Amino acid sequence: MNATAPTDSLAPVPDLLRGSTADPMSDWITIGFPKHAQETGQWFFEVHLREECAAPQVGLLSTSFQSRPGSKTGQGVGDDAHGWAADGLSASRWHGGRNRSWSQVWQAKGGQGNRVLSAGVTVGVAVDLDARKIFFATDGQWDEVPAFSEEDIPLGLALYPAVSLKGRASFCFGPECSFGPLSSRFSHWPGLLGQSRIDMPRIGDEEILSLYKAQLENSFVENGSSGFLCMVES
Repeated sequence: MNATAPTDSLAPVPDLLRGSTADPMSDWITIGFPKHAQETGQWFFEVHLREECAAPQVGLLSTSFQSRPGSKTGQGVGDDAHGWAADGLSASRWHGGRNRSWSQVWQAKGGQGNRVLSAGVTVGVAVDLDARKIFFATDGQWDEVPAFSEEDIPLGLALYPAVSLKGRASFCFGPECSFGPLSSRFSHWPGLLGQSRIDMPRIGDEEILSLYKAQLENSFVENGSSGFLCMVES
């Protein structure tokens, strides 16, 4: 199931990996790009989190992460051994379900259990798969040391971009990003280009559209009426 609406016809569309709905405004969901997992190389991408975003965990998943679309869960990126994430809302790094301190803090509002971003923030993610190191940035300010390194990342894994959150956001895979990579040795993620919004179920999603059409057809039969369906994508 695809989770979001691309900003243009070439924009990549992430998969819904976990969450009871593809709508990130009504549920905490996990989405990512498992079809673009990489085993080697140095790669970079950005995630722009919008104001009011709640419980964001931005980072990477391995192909061993179990996809359960349609199921409500509190387990996302970094909440098991198959994910690595940054969460500046709580100044934390997540891996294996463990909350570790992180030096970067994102602006927040609200009380305990109800904290959300008070301003948008752009999170940079750079991974050196050969050296097994992951770095994070806040609005272009990169970690001086890796957030995760060899002891956290087993040999032979294939990783891909992912995020867990409730709220609005977007992936940016380049060629033009807000701040850019940690260094010139990091390239844009292979096979992904442009921006991908995380803010609504993708218009035209085959499963959603099929359900909608079935509901309409049942309604027509029950009411003895006929008609046609016209959908316009704005």
